[in-house]
Amino acid sequence: VLLEEQDDVVAEPLQLLLGMIDEVEKENLHSLAYKIYLMIALAHEKSGNFDTCKKYLDLAYQTYSKYKLENLYSTYCIRVSSYYRFTNQIDSVYYFADRAQDYAKKYNNQADLTDSYILLSSFAIRKGNYEEALKYSLLLLDLRKKYNRQAVAISYYSMAKMYLRMNDLDKAVLYSDSCYAFHGKLPLLYKESPSEI
Repeated sequence: VLLEEQDDVVAEPLQLLLGMIDEVEKENLHSLAYKIYLMIALAHEKSGNFDTCKKYLDLAYQTYSKYKLENLYSTYCIRVSSYYRFTNQIDSVYYFADRAQDYAKKYNNQADLTDSYILLSSFAIRKGNYEEALKYSLLLLDLRKKYNRQAVAISYYSMAKMYLRMNDLDKAVLYSDSCYAFHGKLPLLYKESPSEI
């Protein structure tokens, strides 16, 4: 029943987006059509419908290419990188996250830059390259300091876990304490049992 309710929650906004796309295309609102395709792709990614997700990613890419929406390309790169993360095409995760980083910097898109650092760090962790993951995590932390305390706390917590994986307990405790200072409700890493980490 819960899955059916979840599908209903996703279905209504998805139907609205699908209903808008014809009108938006008819009005030649190309950048809006592009964004709608990416939102539809995201909804299908979250629902685990990866074939349909890819279909809408391809439509977004066609729109980007046809109308030269360079300033929006980083968002496509984020979405396609995330898609590849879920379909276990790990090298493509890196390629598109790196492209997203380049375009986000070029067009000053802070949200996509943040997401690119998350994806690049995730890629490095999956490859076992914790030094590289920390590099992107520090860049992410710098961006998150501009936003809210909880996001900073999450960065500190993630970095503490990476240092723990690297057996650098002093830094793990330092970042865990920093996490706690920013958001007292998040657990202190060094108080967790090893089985939870």
